[in-house]
Amino acid sequence: MKLNKKDLLFWNQLSNFLSQFFDLIKLQDEDKFVFVTAFTHKSFSNENNNCPHNDYLEFIGDGVLQFIVTDWILDNHPQWGARIS
Repeated sequence: MKLNKKDLLFWNQLSNFLSQFFDLIKLQDEDKFVFVTAFTHKSFSNENNNCPHNDYLEFIGDGVLQFIVTDWILDNHPQWGARIS
């Protein structure tokens, strides 16, 4: 994929912003990978050498959210039990 000047400028600005942001929040290298992966859509990955994308993180997040909500419901509304459909 060949980038025009406008695209190159965007990617350069994004790279500079992320570098400053990571320095500001003192993000470790292994966390930077997860951060960038979280914001990478599968379609972008397919078009850019199959870089890591956020599908797996979305799957894990859905499971964690379901666990937390279920735990809250059981703690706060035990009368509901397993009858909820």
